[in-house]
Amino acid sequence: MPLIFAELAGAYPPVEVSDPKSLVAAANGQYLLITREAYEAAGRHAAVAADLLEDVALARRVKCSGRRLFFRFGGDAVKTRMYRSFSQMHEGWSKNLALLFPDTTGLARRRILEFIGTVGALVATVNAGRQRKPKLAITTAVLSAPLWVRLYSRVRKAHFDPLSTAIAPFGLPLFTYLLMRSRICQEKGTITWKGRKYAGSSVKELDRGYKQI
Repeated sequence: MPLIFAELAGAYPPVEVSDPKSLVAAANGQYLLITREAYEAAGRHAAVAADLLEDVALARRVKCSGRRLFFRFGGDAVKTRMYRSFSQMHEGWSKNLALLFPDTTGLARRRILEFIGTVGALVATVNAGRQRKPKLAITTAVLSAPLWVRLYSRVRKAHFDPLSTAIAPFGLPLFTYLLMRSRICQEKGTITWKGRKYAGSSVKELDRGYKQI
């Protein structure tokens, strides 16, 4: 979860979402505040009923109507538990990730390489230490340090608790898997959510929608 939300923070920066001059639009369906006037002007939820990402679609319609969005981290005001089990998380992100990140394959490739460069280097460093090869251990540690710094500088933007943030790098393979599964589900039209089945929305069509804002 920290990895995904860190990625979202990078793809949908709150500053850009809140900037009326930016084309970036986003919202979190778990907590929305909207005036009746803006809601009616955007067509209400009826206008986005066919969208799998109805919260983002609604935000996009609000911004297209010439109104402003205000998007920020709300951990100081509200709390929510998005998923209560692995199966719920698996289903939810399989539905959403390919829509949130159109370059799904490229992102998956970058993240699995990041896992190899960080966790793989950590394992190599520990093994070198156990084998009493200090020079090799120091070399692998020094070479991988920038990768760790870059990874944690990104993950901390997700605002998760310290333990979740600390162990987040070990979830990179799972994140990669969910990205590719979401892509496949979209392409095959095999999306399920809370007992309902949906025909997969075209990632290319969604991408065009963003460009037309």
